[in-house]
Amino acid sequence: MSKKVKVAVMPEQGKIGIREFPFPDHLEDGAMIVRPIMSGICGTDKHAFRGESVQYAGTEREIFGPYPVIPGHENVAVVVEITPKARREMEFYGEALSEGDRVVISPDIVCGYCYQCRHGFHYTGCENIESYGHMKCDDPPHLFGGWAEYMYIKPGSHVCKVPAEISDEIAVEGSFRSSK
Repeated sequence: MSKKVKVAVMPEQGKIGIREFPFPDHLEDGAMIVRPIMSGICGTDKHAFRGESVQYAGTEREIFGPYPVIPGHENVAVVVEITPKARREMEFYGEALSEGDRVVISPDIVCGYCYQCRHGFHYTGCENIESYGHMKCDDPPHLFGGWAEYMYIKPGSHVCKVPAEISDEIAVEGSFRSSK
């Protein structure tokens, strides 16, 4: 029997409930699994709850956030499992990562290849941006938000190690925007 992970799911506008998903049985090359310690509640989460799920409204990149989602894109977490590639490449400043490291996760995954990314407008312009807390959780490996016992961090993501002297309460507010 596989391990189950409890998550808070926003299945539709105005609703939040608890669901279980399977713990991922394998990691893609360049991925890792973290255990969230603390996850913020952002204005974006409140908007999604009210059904205002359009992001980047009025731009060419306007997207409609799908339901159901596991909210939580401002997270401080502990690394639980990590692939060799993620160990070498995922930390924003180039430090090696290990199980047990405390990290904040960049909420956005940018492609690094589109015109905007190649010209320095990564977060504000990436044509293929994905955002934790706003990815449909029906799609495996499901765990794409911090309001969960575990969170799956996709290849191409960036994290930043949190120094020991910084509290979780401060670190959770330190989610950052990164680029490739």
